Amino acid sequence: MGGTYECVAYNNVPPAVKRQIPVKVLYRPEIKLNNRRLGQYRGKETILECRITASPLDTYNWKRYSYGHLDDTWKYRKETFQEDKNTITYTLRIRSVEAHDFGMYTCEASNSVGRSQANMELYGNEI
Repeated sequence: MGGTYECVAYNNVPPAVKRQIPVKVLYRPEIKLNNRRLGQYRGKETILECRITASPLDTYNWKRYSYGHLDDTWKYRKETFQEDKNTITYTLRIRSVEAHDFGMYTCEASNSVGRSQANMELYGNEI
């Protein structure tokens, strides 16, 4: 675990010597999904969500097979919610879901230590 650690050296000859040493632990991103499959009706709004933990917390994105990375538009909106120093909840809001929106979405994250991704399927519910 990272943080500031103190080292004390004492050899029965005063004074003791103390040093504080900052330790930073680096690790590749870990992605968790609340749902791997999410159903939605056409015409409704839906939100895909992934939770990313990494150190350092560097780059992350949503992508869609055959579309590539998704940019913020009137249709798609990405939002980031900071949970703690190394964890975010990253969402993709899809407005007015249509038939061509159904399929696989990928939440991906990378940093200097590595890369991770997780897939989520958005499928259509019938009325």
